[in-house]
Formats: sequence, C-alpha cells, structure tokens
Amino acid sequence: MGAGGLEQSPPALRRLILVAHRHVLALDLAPLDAPGHVLGWRVRANEHDVVRLEASGPLADPVIVGRRHADRVVLTTALRYRRPFAGALWTVVGPVHRRVAPYLLERAGDLSGQMTGSGR
Repeated sequence: MGAGGLEQSPPALRRLILVAHRHVLALDLAPLDAPGHVLGWRVRANEHDVVRLEASGPLADPVIVGRRHADRVVLTTALRYRRPFAGALWTVVGPVHRRVAPYLLERAGDLSGQMTGSGR
C-alpha cells in the first residue's frame, strides 16, 4: 500500500488537510519533510497490505489504518478524545474525513476494487 502517495495528493487538497489537522483538530504534526512521516503524521506501518498513520494533539489522538484485503481496502479511523468537546468537533469533521480519507488512501496505492470505510 504506500503511505507516500498521500503526499502526491492535489496541492490545494493537501493544504486544506494540513490547515484542518493543525488548526481545527490542533494536531501536533511533524514538519512535512520529516523522515518517517506523511503529511506530518507518523508512519507506524507501511507494508504491502497495511498502512498505519498516527498523530496526537491536545484534543485527540487519531490513528488511521488502511488494510488491503483480496477484493477491497478497508480504512479504519480511531480517535482517543483528550477533551470532552473533541467528540462534538468530530461530529463536524468526521463526515468530511469519511469522504477525503478513502480518496487519499486510494491515491496512495495502486489499488483496485471497492473502498469501504469506518470511523468514529
């Protein structure tokens, strides 16, 4: 699956994602050119069938995992809320994430088949 393909997303979308992650979700992201990171997220796994990205911030600690199965890729997003209002914020951000994240994951690899996703 390659996590590096995420950095090849359209520049305007990449900027929007970075603004949302840094200023809306308040994630503490690494510099964009930091080794072992993609769009500031730590790459914890980057193998043929799985990509795992992690970030953290004062509001939440998100993890995104993409797993390739025989006929599809499943995207899972997990969040550990650090502040009570982070859940309310996710009700606004979550629907956008559920549209954009699978698109980026699909761009990240030469994937064929159906994309499915889950996240909360």
